[in-house]
Formats: sequence, C-alpha cells, structure tokens
Amino acid sequence: MKQILRLQFLIAAVLLSDIVVTYAQSGGPLSPEQEAYNVNYYDLDLTIDPTTKLINGSLLCRVEIVNPIDSLHLDLDDPFNVSSVLFELNSRGNSNITDVGFTHANGKLIIDIPVTIVSGDMVSVEIFYMGQPRTA
Repeated sequence: MKQILRLQFLIAAVLLSDIVVTYAQSGGPLSPEQEAYNVNYYDLDLTIDPTTKLINGSLLCRVEIVNPIDSLHLDLDDPFNVSSVLFELNSRGNSNITDVGFTHANGKLIIDIPVTIVSGDMVSVEIFYMGQPRTA
C-alpha cells in the first residue's frame, strides 16, 4: 500500500512539474542583455474588458544604459500581440521619437535600438500591445 501511495505521489509530482514548465517562467537570473540597463520608470496604460478578458494598452519604459547594447530585451508573454514600439533617446538633448523594429517570441520582446548608445544614456520605449492573458 505504501508503495502505491509513493508511486501516485511521484506521478503527481512529475505531472505538476510538466504543467509548471508549460507556462511562462518569472524571476530567476537576468540575461546579459537585461543586465545592460536599469529600469527607472514604468507607466502602464491599460484598458481591460472583463467580458472578453482582453487587455489593450501600452507600456512606457525608461531605462538607463549600463553597458552599450543594440537591442532592449523585455519580458512579454506570447499571448500578447505588439502592434508598434516607439523609441526615444533622452539624454543627449535628442527628443526624436522613432517607430522601431522588434521581434516577439518565446516570452521575450526584443526592441531594435536605432542609434549608438553609450553607458549613462537614458532611453524610453513605448510598447503598444493587446491580447488575452493566460488563465491562472
């Protein structure tokens, strides 16, 4: 009887571990690309439709560059679709806002940085997206 209970517990543990892996992971160590900047500011502007469970909104993110990079890596779950990303270099008196390219896959949003940046530069990106989050 004890062996059957142990076997059932082991099977349940294995099944639950597979379920956890299916969903996006959070926390843990940062990638080298994410360590290259410090987030100074987040501003979420969301519209949530409880009936359809749809989120439509934008994120304004301001970061200080620690190590020069050519792309900004952010986490964004795959059910969300990004329609556009705006970029602005804030620290050199440059206030040009540019629509920039990006890729979104495997829970990562990788935003192209269209100019050369150096340590100490302040960068803003505004991400416009929508989608239906996973059910908890």
